[in-house]
Amino acid sequence: MSSNPLSSVKPWRVLGLIIGVGLLVFATSADAQDGSVWQVHLERGKEIAKRREWESAAAEFTKAIRLAPDQSAPRVERGNAYGETGRFAEARVDFSRASEIDPGNPEPRFRLALSFIAEGDDDGYRRTCADLLARFSASEDPKITSPLAYTCVARPQAVDRPETLVRWGERAVSLFRGNERVLGAVLYRTGRFEDAVSRLEESARLTTPVAWDWLFLAMSHQRLGHNDSVHPNP
Repeated sequence: MSSNPLSSVKPWRVLGLIIGVGLLVFATSADAQDGSVWQVHLERGKEIAKRREWESAAAEFTKAIRLAPDQSAPRVERGNAYGETGRFAEARVDFSRASEIDPGNPEPRFRLALSFIAEGDDDGYRRTCADLLARFSASEDPKITSPLAYTCVARPQAVDRPETLVRWGERAVSLFRGNERVLGAVLYRTGRFEDAVSRLEESARLTTPVAWDWLFLAMSHQRLGHNDSVHPNP
C-alpha cells in the first residue's frame, strides 16, 4: 500500500477544492475598470463557469484577454477553466502570464503550482514554491499565508526551508474556523506527526472534515504506527 494516499486522487480537483477553501481570492487590477467591455466578458465567463460549462466560459475569458491583454484576471479565470477540462499545459501558460502581469498578486502563482502538480512536474512545482517563498515569505497576513501553506504542502519537499511552512501554517489558523487543518498538514510535512494528529483532530472538532484532513491524518497515524487510528473523532 502506498504511504502517500494523495497519489491515488486526481490532483487538480482535490487540490483545487482545498486550496479554494484556504484561498480568499485576491482582487486584481481588473476591478479598477469595472464596466469596460472586457470586464463584461469576464463577468459573463464567471457566470457560465458557475454552471461548469468550462469551454463556453473559456471562450468568454478569451474575448476578455483579446480586449485587455495586460489584465491578469481573465487569464487566471481561463487557466482555471482549462484546468477543469484537463488542459493543464494551457492553464500553466495562462497562470504564468498572469504572474508576470501582476507580480504582487500571489494567486496566479498558487494556480501555477497546481497546474504543475496536475502535469506531474515536481520540478516545476518546486520552482514555483521557491518563487512564492522568495516573494512572500515575510508576509504576516493570513489571507496570504493560508494559501501559501496549502500550496506548498501539497507535495513533499516543496521548499528548502520547512520552518517557513510552519510559520505560514501558524499564521493561517486564524483565517477561518477549522483552518487548523493546514497547520496539521504542515506539521506532517516537517516530521512532527503527533502534533499533526493533534491539529487535524482539533480541526475536525471545529468543522466537517474534508478529504485533505482524512488523507493527512491517515498518513500521520501511519508514520506513528497507529494503523487502526484514522478517524478524526475517535
